[in-house]
Amino acid sequence: MESSKIRAIIPSICLVLSLIVLINVSYMGVKVATTPVSESPLYGQYDIEYMNTFISDSSPLPPPSPAQRRTQRLPQCLIIGARKGGTRALLDALALHPQIRVARREVHFFNNNETYAKGIEWYRLQMPYTYAEQVTIEKTP
Repeated sequence: MESSKIRAIIPSICLVLSLIVLINVSYMGVKVATTPVSESPLYGQYDIEYMNTFISDSSPLPPPSPAQRRTQRLPQCLIIGARKGGTRALLDALALHPQIRVARREVHFFNNNETYAKGIEWYRLQMPYTYAEQVTIEKTP
């Protein structure tokens, strides 16, 4: 093909590809908006009061026995790393597992004297509610 013919076709191809991308993105938005909360990848990772009303049969965790209850526990695992070292990505990947609960915000307990002075009980109260068989993980700088 001549270069002039190719130059004439390129805008049409770009338009078609743009429309395809727009349709795909629109479809993804509809799918995300209609997905139930209990089927989202991070279901149960956030302790929001109203989330308790959405517990369904498709929950990734087995229903707890009446003797079990969720409590705030000290983390069984700490992710320690340098800035821009990928620790947030690691934490987000681990959070996808239903038996792992993560502290969503950094508490800065070990690297800040003011928060460390608040004591271990204050630190425990910053952790998410978990069942006994779940592992609590916190990321700290």
